[in-house]
Amino acid sequence: MKNTNSVHAGFCSIVLMLSSMLPSCNANQSRISSPNPGPSPETPTIAFGKEAWEDYFGAVDEEPALPDNINEILNSDCLFWPGKKIKETHLLVMIPATANDKPFTLRQLRKLIKEPQKGHATGYESNGDSLIVRGRFGSTVFHNKKAYWILMTRNVVPSFSRRTASKNSYPEYAVPTILEATAAILTHYVRNREWIYEKTHTYCQEKIEKDTIFLGKSTTTNRLQFGYKMPTGIRFNEEIPNLPVAKRGQALLRRLY
Repeated sequence: MKNTNSVHAGFCSIVLMLSSMLPSCNANQSRISSPNPGPSPETPTIAFGKEAWEDYFGAVDEEPALPDNINEILNSDCLFWPGKKIKETHLLVMIPATANDKPFTLRQLRKLIKEPQKGHATGYESNGDSLIVRGRFGSTVFHNKKAYWILMTRNVVPSFSRRTASKNSYPEYAVPTILEATAAILTHYVRNREWIYEKTHTYCQEKIEKDTIFLGKSTTTNRLQFGYKMPTGIRFNEEIPNLPVAKRGQALLRRLY
């Protein structure tokens, strides 16, 4: 009998030892946990992202993720201005899809910058054609369906021409839309009270008839001005690709989807 009890006790001790080595199977541990993802990059201080939008203007979409190497990008050498870093020559701006529960369009942006929650109010105007600010270029046709980031040059790119663009010398860059350029320029002004594109205006993607729309600070009012007539005759063309750019040139941007 003693032998039987000792065998039973030994068996029980082995079972208890093994059970202590196995994982528990309670309900809270029934899920298989995946490895923790790597930390997403923090929003750089130069960025105008969700926090800045809501600080100055009100509710916007969720902020899209920035590339994992965004800090490496910002600290890399600028293609256009030798000796400077991208963070010195570009603006990093989130382009929302909605603002205060409305589609983010030129019309909506115009309302927001007239009466920001803080910062420096301003506005924009059209030079000779209401189509730009009140017509089809301000409509919901041109709003984005998903928020994304842009990295836009703070000035027109030196020696850039249509011929340069056709050769795809800067494959990562594109010409900004009116909405992208306006958002970048005006959010920078509202936060910093500093005009970029004050002395040199930038062309945008859109056209009225055959003329490309451009924008920049008005010389007479403290507003952003849209235009498409070029009385000075300064144009980019195939025959003379490097005409001096007196008051108009080309901004470029990277879209970070």
